[in-house]
This record gives sequence, structure tokens and C-alpha cells, in this order.
Amino acid sequence: MTAPTININGTSPERLAEQYGTAKIAVLKALDALGASEPHGRDYYHTPGALAQAQREHLSRLARLEAVQRELSALEIHCYDRVPHDARPCS
Repeated sequence: MTAPTININGTSPERLAEQYGTAKIAVLKALDALGASEPHGRDYYHTPGALAQAQREHLSRLARLEAVQRELSALEIHCYDRVPHDARPCS
């Protein structure tokens, strides 16, 4: 993963952090939707081994989305950490 270099001629760190945060939220929603589509035995019982294969594939899809979510989170934090402290919203 290559993080952006924050500089005066580029996109502001606030905007970059916002973009990565928005993308991260979309991936989290995709994870929720994907989780709801977990394979069920009633849909695979005619083919021996099909349910186990479908479950492995499902877990693989979840893992890939989780990896993307972690990268986006790291990029968001990287950018947010470069926002001047006096420009950050108060919590």
C-alpha cells in the first residue's frame, strides 16, 4: 500500500481522509451485505462438497473485503494525522 504524500500542490489531507473514510464506510456496508449472503446447506445439498466449497469462497470474499477495509482505514489515518492540529474538529 502506497500512502499519498501530503503536499501544498496536492489534495488537502482533510479531503483525502474524507475520501478514504467514505470508501471505508462503503466497504463496511458491502461486508454487512456479503455477510447476509452466507451460503446455506439447503441451497447446495444436491452436490457433494458444494456447500463446503461455497463456504470457503464466501470466507475468502469476506477476507478480501476486510483487507481492503483495513487498507482504507490506514490511509484515512495517515492523511488525518497530517491535518494541522488547530484545523481538526473538537471532540
